[in-house]
Amino acid sequence: MRIRFTIPCSSTCLETTACLRIGRGYYDLIEERTMEASANFVESLTHGCYIVQTSRITGRLRTPFDRLLSVFEQKNFMDKTQASKRYDHPISDEEIKEIVDILHYLSVDPDGRKELDDEQYYREYLDATFGPLYAKIDEKTQKLIEKETEIAAKDAELSVKDAEIAELKEKLKQNNV
Repeated sequence: MRIRFTIPCSSTCLETTACLRIGRGYYDLIEERTMEASANFVESLTHGCYIVQTSRITGRLRTPFDRLLSVFEQKNFMDKTQASKRYDHPISDEEIKEIVDILHYLSVDPDGRKELDDEQYYREYLDATFGPLYAKIDEKTQKLIEKETEIAAKDAELSVKDAEIAELKEKLKQNNV
């Protein structure tokens, strides 16, 4: 299953990088720099993550990370099924060679290819069969998380009020002595 996704963003700087690290800020892993940017999708994430935008991967090979990303360039597909890729860059890293060899093996080995096709069919079947159920579960999970957040906020308010009450009781006790 291939997911084509581009981050919808009002900031042009996010449209120029293939890989972002999201934490408390935005960091371009290609240019190795902090970015002043904002995107609703990214801001709605509740955890740190890495985002690879495959449509923005270029054939740049300056760093080991660039060389790794180059394996997944979208323009290198050889046929309309997008199952076979051509890799024309020189391979200087042993790790990249291993990845390319594994991908090549899977593309030419009929049994490996069948296994991947079966896995894709199974995933599509599960998504078609249980997708609405998974969506409901995700929706209910999100609502539960929101409720837990509300409860935690109310617990914090109650703790503050309990502390105020204890403080007032202490003052009252001191005034009565």
